[in-house]
This record gives sequence, C-alpha cells and structure tokens, in this order.
Amino acid sequence: MKPRQSNRTRGAPNLVPIAKVYGVWGAQSKQDWDGAPTARLRRIEIATQVWNCASLVHAAVHGLNYVTSELRKNVMKTRMQPVGQLFDKLPRIVRDVSKDIGKKIRLVTQGGDTELDKTLLEAIKDPVTHILRNSVDHGIETPELRRKLGKPEEGTVSVRAFHEGGNFHLEVSDDGAGIDVERVKQKAIAKGLISAANVEKATDSEVLNLIFLPGLSTAEKVTNVSGRGAGMDVVKTNIERIGGRAKLESARGQGTTLWLEIPLTLATIPALTVVSGNSVFAIPQAALVEMIALDAQGAQKLIESIDGVSVFRFRGTILPLLSLRSELKLDDDPGVNSDIMKRRHHP
Repeated sequence: MKPRQSNRTRGAPNLVPIAKVYGVWGAQSKQDWDGAPTARLRRIEIATQVWNCASLVHAAVHGLNYVTSELRKNVMKTRMQPVGQLFDKLPRIVRDVSKDIGKKIRLVTQGGDTELDKTLLEAIKDPVTHILRNSVDHGIETPELRRKLGKPEEGTVSVRAFHEGGNFHLEVSDDGAGIDVERVKQKAIAKGLISAANVEKATDSEVLNLIFLPGLSTAEKVTNVSGRGAGMDVVKTNIERIGGRAKLESARGQGTTLWLEIPLTLATIPALTVVSGNSVFAIPQAALVEMIALDAQGAQKLIESIDGVSVFRFRGTILPLLSLRSELKLDDDPGVNSDIMKRRHHP
C-alpha cells in the first residue's frame, strides 16, 4: 500500500519561491514575513508588474525587428536580378572570338537563376567578358595542338554562378593549356614589375597573381583580342571597387580557373559598430577577420610596449595595435578604452 503524503510534503514545492521572496525582501523567517504582510505583498506586486512590462517591451522590440527585417528583405528582392541575363550574352562572345582565332569551343553555363543586385550585375559585365575572352584566346589550344595532346578538338569553357557564405560567386574555368608560370616570371622581370631575386622566392600562387599587375601579358603577339597588357588589372580593380576579390588557379596542361567573389548587394552592408571617444564608426563585417575581447586585467598581461609601440601577442604572433582616436586625430573626449581589437587581414 502506497504511503499517503502529508500536507507538508505535498505543499513543499510552493515553499521554495516563498523562501526566495523572503530572501529578496529581507525576511529571515515566516515571523518576519507576518510582521508586515501588506507592504511586502505590495512590493511583490510592483516587481511582478515591472517584470511583465519588461516582457511586453521585449516582445514589442522583437516584433519590430522582425517587421523591419522582412521589409528590408522584400525591398531587396526588387533589386535582385538573375545572372542568366548576363549568361545569355556570353555564347555570342565565345562564338565570335573562336571564329576569329580558328578554335572550336563549347560554352557551358550553370546557375543562371542565381540572383545578384542589378547594380552589381551591371558592374561585372565587362570583367566577365574580358575573363571569357582570355579563356578562349589564352587558355584553349588550337584544334591541331589539342589533337596531338590527346584532347578533344573542341575545348570547353565553363561559367558557374552560385551563392556561398552570404556572397555571390562566379567561376570561369577552361580545360586548356593552363598558365606557364616560368613565362609569367620572365614577362614580369622584363617589364620591371618584380626583381629576379624576389621572383625566385615567390610561390607558384604568388607568381600567378602577377597576372593582375598592369602591363603584364603572356600573349606572344598583339591581336584584337589580347596581348596589349591591359585587362586583368582592370578586372581586379573593378571587382575590388564593388567590395569583391578575384582569385586565380592554374595547372599546366589541365586548365585555368578564376573565381570572383562579390557581395550580393551594396544597398545594405552588415557592419560592426565601434565607439572611440564620442564618435561611432561602422566597420564592414567583410573586412573583419577576427575579434578579441580583453578585460582590463587581460590587457595588462597581453599588451606590451616595444620601442614605444603597443603590441599584442596573439597565438605566437606579435601584432601592432593602432589607436583609432590617434589615427583619425579625434579631438573629443577619449572616453572609455575599447576592449575590441581588429586583426588586419593582408590578402
């Protein structure tokens, strides 16, 4: 037979919050509570009302954030356009260039329904056109040479668009000859873009990035399509102007791939706000690599001074610290020192 619970046991759960109330309002025992029940109950009632009001305010702010977020999202949708509008113009470019230089080339496009801000879509038309012409002229070999190398006479150029990491990505690749790293080195030295000593120390990836320097071209002769040394530097400049970046990879005899990464829109940019003195600044999140929060005690241990320059030891690396107030020569009150430091990214 199951023993019957006493009234004291059954009521025990209700004693816990009452005991907490005693502690909150200074009552040490039930006798203290009974001394002034009306005043204490009034305090609890006021505290409950304040808590309920705070909850209502929090819910209202949350609802407002949701409404403004949805409004911004819908407004942005009106600016977004499918990149297929750009893809539709590429076959003619490939057909005209390949006909002029006597090559057989097949164009493959993927991701035409990927959307991008119409302003940015307009901005990347010229860079993409130049990249495509370069792939056709520089990348793909002639049908005779491809036949000797055991490749199909018809070369393939692929253009793919997709979203990743909140950004728009465009990939242009070919199955051609790839970039001759040694030829790039020779051209860069001949143009005076890099010294022979530095070029020997550079990795293949660093040498490939020399393609983006003005005046450098690996074409053997100047044609209407290429060889003038003006193009890839303009591509990089235009892409960086809209907050993007370009990356190049190539394998000799296998082909070349060039990636463009740009924000989906420039209408709104996620940013981190920082305060220096009485001024507030916004740092684009795309420019941030990492944030480190330090309290006063941690700052004293990890921040040092070398020859009058403040430095921070971070994972075995010494990073110089810059004062936002000093760099911008702000005259306002320095206020409270920020505990947020930026680690500058060097691409």
